[in-house]
Amino acid sequence: MSDAPRSLRVGLDSEASFRREYQSNIANGGIFVATNVDFDVRETVRVAIGLDWLGETVELDGEVVHVLTRELAGAGATPGVAVQFTLRASDLRGRFEPLLGKAVSDDEREAGTGRRGARRAPARVPVAIRTSEGVEV
Repeated sequence: MSDAPRSLRVGLDSEASFRREYQSNIANGGIFVATNVDFDVRETVRVAIGLDWLGETVELDGEVVHVLTRELAGAGATPGVAVQFTLRASDLRGRFEPLLGKAVSDDEREAGTGRRGARRAPARVPVAIRTSEGVEV
């Protein structure tokens, strides 16, 4: 029995599709891989990112952090897994930005074509929850 991690592949067919994926996910340390194959949360995987327009593939190790099963995807979402890479985000940027033709600035990364308009930051906020019976938790 082999202890080698299972593999996933994402194919990006143009610099534009790579730029979108890079700005919204890779630069932040992860990627979503559409798949109908079952994976477990916390499973170690190897992701092959096919830079198809260059004829290159970059392989990265990561950990499955979220699974969207076929059953849960019934509402029109795509089944797959979210993978967090083991490399630090700064190392990922150093590895991928040269492939963009020019380095992506912090402003472009934060306000680019991805879903996120601002840099992520941890926050601690006090919370009080009141039940319908008036009990505060």
